[in-house]
Amino acid sequence: MAVAQLTTIRRQQNPELRCAVELIAAGRILEAIDLLTQQKRIVEIPDPAKRYECIAADYLDAHEAGQRCLVVSPANDERRVLNQAIRDTLVAHRYVASLSQQHQILIPRDMTPAQPPASVARARQPPVHRQRRIRHHHQARPAQHRSETR
Repeated sequence: MAVAQLTTIRRQQNPELRCAVELIAAGRILEAIDLLTQQKRIVEIPDPAKRYECIAADYLDAHEAGQRCLVVSPANDERRVLNQAIRDTLVAHRYVASLSQQHQILIPRDMTPAQPPASVARARQPPVHRQRRIRHHHQARPAQHRSETR
């Protein structure tokens, strides 16, 4: 079977970036990373708190420049800390309101006959109420679910 291969780099117009992309395309990853580090495009920040602060500042810069920005993290714990750091930065610069609400997401549970009866299962779960009417001030939709915790 014939394998397709992209040989023309079109996106990178900057010659320095183009060189790094060519190295990556040729499989010379470590050389490409070294080149990007020399160009100050990759910066290592060992202290996690400082790293998150810098990422949040870069996100703010992109937001203010009207650019779209995607932050990728390797794990959920880091994602949560990054989200909070970015949110705190946006709140501090008044791009986001400081008041917030946390919402519980309900997931349907299909129960098999071997699982406990509904009455026992309900006793272990917080009660769920179904919204019957639209409440414009909360932007709730009909049949929207809400959970209560005691």
